[in-house]
Amino acid sequence: MPVRLRQILLPLAFACLLAALVLCAPPLACAAPSAAETSAAIAAKKAQEAATKAQIAQLKQDLARSTETYVDTCRRILKTKAEITLVTSETVQLNVELEQARVRLGDRAVQMYQSDPAGLIELLISRARRRTSSHAPSTSSS
Repeated sequence: MPVRLRQILLPLAFACLLAALVLCAPPLACAAPSAAETSAAIAAKKAQEAATKAQIAQLKQDLARSTETYVDTCRRILKTKAEITLVTSETVQLNVELEQARVRLGDRAVQMYQSDPAGLIELLISRARRRTSSHAPSTSSS
């Protein structure tokens, strides 16, 4: 290449390269955040992560307490159901015994009436007198 041509092309190539850098530099500068912006964004994300982890830890604690309360409540319900079953069974047994006693008492009353009707009337009157005298207010002087 002749020297003259090189003298013309070299500065022209340099000028084109410089023009390309000047034209492309502003979009590149706008596209890439600065180091300060990047570190601020990272710090914000780390703070968000820490807050989220704290919230998750709190939710885990709440869940553990709620689970414990639920299990305790279920145990108490089962215990109460067992107690109800026991009391129901005892009530049925006591009702059977009460009915048997009523039948025996009725049988005994019939037997007493058939053997000595006057004796039954005397028994009922004496019982009534005892009952009224035990419920009567006592008259004590002070």
